[in-house]
Amino acid sequence: MQTPKEYTKNLKNNILTTEMLIDCLFSVNKRAKNCRDKEREYRDKFRGCRYGDKYGTEEKYREKKEEYYSQKEKILTLFTPDCIHSEVQQRRTRIYDYEEEYGLKLTPCKGKISKTFKAFHQNFAKKFPKGYVILVDEYDYPLNAFINDKENFELFRKELRSFYAKIKESTICAAIRFMLVTGITRFKDVSIFSAGSNIIDISYDANIASIVGYTREDIQKYFKEYIDIAIEKQHNCSVSSIDSNTYQLYKNSLLDELALNYHTTDLITN
Repeated sequence: MQTPKEYTKNLKNNILTTEMLIDCLFSVNKRAKNCRDKEREYRDKFRGCRYGDKYGTEEKYREKKEEYYSQKEKILTLFTPDCIHSEVQQRRTRIYDYEEEYGLKLTPCKGKISKTFKAFHQNFAKKFPKGYVILVDEYDYPLNAFINDKENFELFRKELRSFYAKIKESTICAAIRFMLVTGITRFKDVSIFSAGSNIIDISYDANIASIVGYTREDIQKYFKEYIDIAIEKQHNCSVSSIDSNTYQLYKNSLLDELALNYHTTDLITN
């Protein structure tokens, strides 16, 4: 919003009024919410996109959001509250949104995902005794969201581990006809699937690797600038200053190293 002339005059005379502070508070809060909305927009836009947000737009809006919220907190310290209210968080009564459409009773949330899922399974298996299919999209999203928050990361890891352990129980596993789990973090790097060790990582299968990951050609085509940056850092040189044969040698060495780290057959193939 445009700064009123009266405010500009006051600032020149070292005058700060309550009205000015309130307008500032409104302004930074509005900007923070705008950045929050943009952050969500870009997160949803690139969710599931195999190439991701390579320009870091979501992260930029997140940083701006935090900056505005920080300004808001500083402004609030200048006010003395007349009263303080406590926030009461409402717990959802169910986590399965479409149960009514299948003629099922709503599954009440039991605090733990594993316990809630067991109740859901018992309800669902009675209605559909032939079994059902489970699709889990971006299984690792809760973990990636807290990658820099060790405490919450560990809480979510344990919660997910208990969920997959529950799925493995014989009475539940027998009813599952098929299960597909997607994510960007390899199972071997997240210690939540030892409890669900009957899950097979199909990205190791060369016949279908290209539909669940990156091929060597994909990396060379879409990540060239990152390949160049890696080469320059690894060999302490400028890509523009080396000949094509040397560049090809460095690039192949880098891609081979990636393939060894990720055990992707399709990446190793030239």
